[in-house]
Amino acid sequence: MTVSEAVERSSAVYPGELDGKILYSWLSELEDRICRELLDKESPVISESDGDRVLSAPDGYAEIYPLYLVMKRELTSGNTERYNCYAENFNLAYKRYGDYVCRNRSFGNTSYKFPGF
Repeated sequence: MTVSEAVERSSAVYPGELDGKILYSWLSELEDRICRELLDKESPVISESDGDRVLSAPDGYAEIYPLYLVMKRELTSGNTERYNCYAENFNLAYKRYGDYVCRNRSFGNTSYKFPGF
């Protein structure tokens, strides 16, 4: 998923309600978290000119991006009930992606990968 696709998907839920800079800063925040916690690499800052940039999570796990943006929108609007729903879905999606990364990560010079459970 690209940066612009993530923004478009979240904007489909709340069209035109949020400034683009806020959405890009939230995406940058999430991408930094993914890179630090799961991928052990540096993350570049995402800006409005990065619409074609491909985000780290592959397509099967890319739902975390629009979920995160909508979750943050609910948090800022003060709608705690909807925030809790989106937060639960985001956390499940993030965990699924983290599990995927762990299963497919190789360590050192070995090709060992964790078996799927």
